[in-house]
This record gives sequence, C-alpha cells and structure tokens, in this order.
Amino acid sequence: MKTLSLRIQVVVSVIILIVGMVSATMFVANAIEGARESIVRLSRERLSSLTEDLARRYGSVLGFIAEEQIGDTTLASRQELTSQLVRITLEELAKAPDAEAGFFHSLWKREVGYATIHPPSHFSYARLLGALQQTTIEEQREQWGYHESQHADYLIVTKPVTARGRVVGVAWAFDDLEDELAGSWTSDVTPLFQVVVLLLGILLATFFILSLRREVQNIQAGLQRMKQDLSARLGTSPSELGGIAASINELANTIQTQQREKEELLHTVQQKEKLASLGQLIAGVAHEIRTPLAAIKTRVQLWQRGAKTKKGRSRTSTSVTPESMDLVVRELDRMEKIVRKLLYFSKERKLRLQTVELNGVVDEVLDTLQSELNARQIAIEKRSRGDRLFVQIDQTEMSEVFLNLILNSIESMPRGGTIRLLLDREDDVATVVVEDTGSGIPQEVATRIFDPFFTTKETGTGLGLSIAYEIVRAHHGSLEYVPTNGRGSRFRLSIPLTQDTVSHQQKP
Repeated sequence: MKTLSLRIQVVVSVIILIVGMVSATMFVANAIEGARESIVRLSRERLSSLTEDLARRYGSVLGFIAEEQIGDTTLASRQELTSQLVRITLEELAKAPDAEAGFFHSLWKREVGYATIHPPSHFSYARLLGALQQTTIEEQREQWGYHESQHADYLIVTKPVTARGRVVGVAWAFDDLEDELAGSWTSDVTPLFQVVVLLLGILLATFFILSLRREVQNIQAGLQRMKQDLSARLGTSPSELGGIAASINELANTIQTQQREKEELLHTVQQKEKLASLGQLIAGVAHEIRTPLAAIKTRVQLWQRGAKTKKGRSRTSTSVTPESMDLVVRELDRMEKIVRKLLYFSKERKLRLQTVELNGVVDEVLDTLQSELNARQIAIEKRSRGDRLFVQIDQTEMSEVFLNLILNSIESMPRGGTIRLLLDREDDVATVVVEDTGSGIPQEVATRIFDPFFTTKETGTGLGLSIAYEIVRAHHGSLEYVPTNGRGSRFRLSIPLTQDTVSHQQKP
C-alpha cells in the first residue's frame, strides 16, 4: 500500500469498506435467516414426530372398525369414537403443549379429533391446512407448510393415517412460531450492534480473508499430496480450518488402519480357506488311498509267501526276496499309520468348554452366512420360545455344527427358499430344530447321512454331518434327522442346559 498513490489507497480503502459493510450485512442477514430456518426445522421435526405418533394411534383405533363400515359417516357422530380420538390427541399434545392437532377423516369429510390445550386459534390456518390435507391424501406421504407474514408465522405438518391397508385420513399438527421467533436472539439485533459488527468486519475482513485463503491453499496442497501418498499429513493450526485439517488427518489414519486390517483379515481368510481346503484334501486322500493300500499290502504278503516256497529255483538279481518284501511291508505299515493320523487330525478335536447363551451362537453363524443367504435368495425364520438357553459348549465347535446344518439347507435350495430355526427347551435340555423347504433327503439314504465319507453330492468329502454328529455327541447331546415325507429336511439338536438357565429364570 505504501508504494501506491493516495488516490489509489483511498479507492482501495473504500472498496474494502464497501466489501466489509456488504459482507457484515450479509452475515447478519444470513444469521437471522439461519436462526429462523433452524427454529422452523426444529419445530417441523417436533411436529413430524407428533403427527407420526398421532397417525399410528389413530390408525390403531380405526383398524378395529370393520371393512364395510370404515366409510360409514354415521360413525363420526358416535360420542365414544370421537371422544377416544380427542383423548389420543390431548395425550400426545401433552408432549407439545404449545401446539394444536387433530384428525381429518377423508372418507367422512370432517374433523373428528381436533384438540388443543391452549385457547384455540379458530382455524385461522384452515386454507393452508386444507391444501396440505388434500396433497397428503393424494400423494400418501407427509406434507408440511410454513406461512410467514407481518401478522403470523405458523407451521403445519400432515401425515397420512392408514387403517386396514388404506389411507383413511390425515393427522395434522399446527404450531404458532411467533413466540419462538420473537424470543430468538435475532430479534434483539439493534442498529448499534449492526454498526459494531460492520466496523469489526471492516477491521478484520482483510486479515481473515488473507488468513483464510492461506489456510485453504495449504489444505488444498496437502490434499493433493495425500492423493499421491496417503501417509502424507496436513499442517494444523489452532484455527477452525486447522481443526478441519486435523480431522482430515484422523480420517487418513483411520483409512490406513482399516486398509491394514482389511489386508490382515484377507490374509487370514485366505489362510483359513487354504487350511480348510487342505483338510478336505487330506480327508479325501486318506479315504481314497487306504483301500488300495490294503490291497497292495495283501498282494505283497502273497508274494512274500510265494517267494518262501521257491527254495529250489534259481533267483535273479531282480527277484523279490523275503528281505525286500519285509521292507515293503514295513513301509506300507508306516504309510497306514500316517493315514490313520491324518484321519485322526481331520476328526478328533479337544473341546474348550465355556458357558454361553445358545441363541447368540446361532445368530453369529447366521451373520457369517448372511451374504450367502442373500445371494441364494433364502429367507431366515428364527424363533426362540421360553427363556434364554445357557449351555456349556466349545463355541467354535458348536458353531461348526450349525454352520454344517445351515449350509446343507442352503445347498438343497439352489433357487431360494426358507430356513426355519426354532430354539426351545424340554426339561433340562435345550433343543434347536433346523428345517428347510429344499429337495429333502431320500428315505433310502436317510439312515446313512451321518456315516463318514457318505455323500449324495458330486463334490465333497461326506464328512460334514458326521463331524457335526461327533461334535454334538462329545457335548453329551444328540443330533438326529427327523423324516419330513419329502417336504424339505429337518434336523433336531439337543444339548443339556446349565444351571445358569435356571438361575436366570429365578431372577425377577
């Protein structure tokens, strides 16, 4: 500024002054408008909640009217019905004492639930209310209207009322906002305060604008760096924009953490999938090679006995000697032991018992399979009768049981269907019934479904149900298939309850 002429300095100062005054004036105007909009918004939310409750309760009352009588206008003159609707209105208005509300029956063409807990306004808003009611009935959704003038400021919210599946009227609520608007801080803004604001704006405008511009530019440059390198961070300061920069840095930290967790989870899932595939492969290989190994061992033993009977004949260097046969038999015995160990690891597990609530275990398994259920368009119907069921189980192992049962049901319904789960108790035993609407299990193979390696599928080891059966048996429970006469499949699992179930029943 010192290098500019006086005229230019004056012109620049005047421009800054004008800009400052305009900016301050706009700020005050926006503040006033913002306060007004905030009051209107909060009032609308309050009236929307009020009309929501009124519509629900009106609909409940009218839902008891028979279908053929719901349009009977003579019902509007029945004192008990109108009194009940007015009572509902008054009860809800107790939560909003400065409002008016009512119910307009679109079939009876009259107000049947109007009430107020302060002197009535004589329906000075009838024209706006009528228009909103008509629109609500036509569009069947919430409507609202705000009227602002020199003499009145009021808000109306309407919401459709449904009974027996049809719109029968409109619940409405009215609120006079004159007191709220008059009591807001904006009504006390005096010319002196406006002058002070303008002067402060003139003095601080340049500094704030330049400072704001600098910080915005710093944030923009930092965001550009973060696009290239997520580990880059923005510079912070005590100002509001500095707080925004700090929030952006926290967001970047969260994103980085989530990315690492996602990568770790993906790695863990991949490892588990590999281990699961390896376990199936081991079980399948063990099942496939055990029988031929037995045949080979038998044949080698026959060769061994044949070699011992040929003492008088000459042998070549390639002849099978008893010593080589002994070695082969020993190696085959060792391979059979390895197979036995593989089968052991694929079936035998040590239980880690803990007391858990059975309903939670089932919910966790359903959450795990939710994406599969959605993809197959399979609905879940789950019910739990009676009290909470506490059992002492290895949660991981028992989750595998429910996982196998539900997966079998999913695979039996390639075109979608329904899986029903019923949790109940019988004396000191918790029961879980899992049934589906799938293709079912043929009666001729139903008795073999728990046999190891038995399967009717083209793929799979046939170990799922047998493992589930052994896990339940290890928990001193039972797992059985309940015949359904070809209408889907049904499994019933029983497991002893713990003392915790009894103690929870005794609590008040």
